[in-house]
Amino acid sequence: MVNKIVCIPLVILTFMLLLTNGVQAKNNTTEVSDSSAKIEASASVAGLRQSKEYILKKMVIKRVLKRYDSPLIEEVDAFVDACYVNNLDCYLVPSIAGLESTFGRRIAPNTYNPFGWGGGYIKFETWGDAIHTVAGGLRENYIGRGAATVSDIGRVYAPPSSTWGGNVKKLMNTFEREEEKVTNIIEAL
Repeated sequence: MVNKIVCIPLVILTFMLLLTNGVQAKNNTTEVSDSSAKIEASASVAGLRQSKEYILKKMVIKRVLKRYDSPLIEEVDAFVDACYVNNLDCYLVPSIAGLESTFGRRIAPNTYNPFGWGGGYIKFETWGDAIHTVAGGLRENYIGRGAATVSDIGRVYAPPSSTWGGNVKKLMNTFEREEEKVTNIIEAL
């Protein structure tokens, strides 16, 4: 009887340890797969970093963020990388940050969340984490589910606001006008 009392908990403990190790192994595999995908995406963007289009987008975003005295100014590469990796308009994600937080100047303390993501209270480790998470979320959960325009995104991103999409588009136009200026300067050289 004593052997059964000792053996049953040992069998249960062993089973639980095996189950836990299996779950951890599965989670580690997922993390490695996610990391591999990010590395592959980053590698494909790394080649684009020398392209004229990439450099132009980077210059434009940096000039606009500087105008607004944005703490996001050091994250220009993250914005451009995220747009290329997720096949987004390069001015969409910074424009959302502009509308939601005045380009990162008005956020919930210690959140690194300039997008109002999760009501603005979701915390990110860095600005770059926020940028890549939101860009991926826009691609997967909005555009990937049929949102074809900024207004379509706004109906899901910021309900019940009827002005969100138009305001984001106005900010995108700010970036586009800046791109025209920069292009004209480059062509004049």
